[in-house]
Amino acid sequence: SPPMAAAGAAPAFDTSKEPKGRRLHSELAAFDDQLPGWLVNDPSSLEWTSYGPALKRSINAQAEVPNGGVALTFEVTRAGDPWSAGANIPLIADIEEGRRYTIGFWARAVSSEASDGKGMVQVRFQRDREPYPGFGDTTVSVGPDWQFHEVSAVADADIPRKDALAVMQFG
Repeated sequence: SPPMAAAGAAPAFDTSKEPKGRRLHSELAAFDDQLPGWLVNDPSSLEWTSYGPALKRSINAQAEVPNGGVALTFEVTRAGDPWSAGANIPLIADIEEGRRYTIGFWARAVSSEASDGKGMVQVRFQRDREPYPGFGDTTVSVGPDWQFHEVSAVADADIPRKDALAVMQFG
């Protein structure tokens, strides 16, 4: 399985009303004002929790990394189920049933053993409690060049902020 690099995740949107439980740092207020919806994660933070015994993670600062020059690199050392290795991106608002959420991120496959040279990332929104229910499960094909990817879905349940995550699965 290939190493992946992902630069800061973009916000989730809904233009109806401000999401419940939202806690926005003052430094992000100007950015939030430019959005068509509401920011529900901190795109300036790479404080993501990685998991899985076959996952190596490192932080890289390189000028060619889009959106700020810093990226997390994920290397899966042994293939497994998609959920066996991944990264959890904390949200700063509740997930509300019926509301559309969108995550955008820059990514590239550093290397891949796949015949097409691409890596695969499963992206979803979920509750951080067993049995880890979620929605929006989408598999993204990641090529060797930096590309912006976006996944959007409507929540099928309420998830309180303390348990709400966007998740990238690499297993």
